[in-house]
Amino acid sequence: MKTQAHPSNIIEATQSHSIEKAGWTWLKRGWPDFIMVSDEGDIGVVECKPRNSNGELKLDVHQTVMMWLLDSIGLPCAVSDGETWEPFNIIAHGANEVLKGKVSPAYLTIPPAMQRSLTIINMMSELVG
Repeated sequence: MKTQAHPSNIIEATQSHSIEKAGWTWLKRGWPDFIMVSDEGDIGVVECKPRNSNGELKLDVHQTVMMWLLDSIGLPCAVSDGETWEPFNIIAHGANEVLKGKVSPAYLTIPPAMQRSLTIINMMSELVG
């Protein structure tokens, strides 16, 4: 599934086509604003958004997909207005994008390759600690 226009940078555009030909989906947009690392080595991500007129924190389609993927692999994800934090929730923060059809519910499933990667990551984390 192609989710974005190909990059204008020739090297990145060539790579994005190669990724698609290999059967993968590539994501370039939507990365969180901050990656946090604690002194203990814990990692999390935060996307910063202003609250809308209803007081909600809403993500765009690229941010919704990216946060869902990061959350799916076990990375703690939050959305913040700069003063308060909310754990990422696809319904609360990305429902509009899903309901508008911009993010297909089928897209929000873990592909087999990612499932294999998650299995390997889980096995490695059990070995380490």
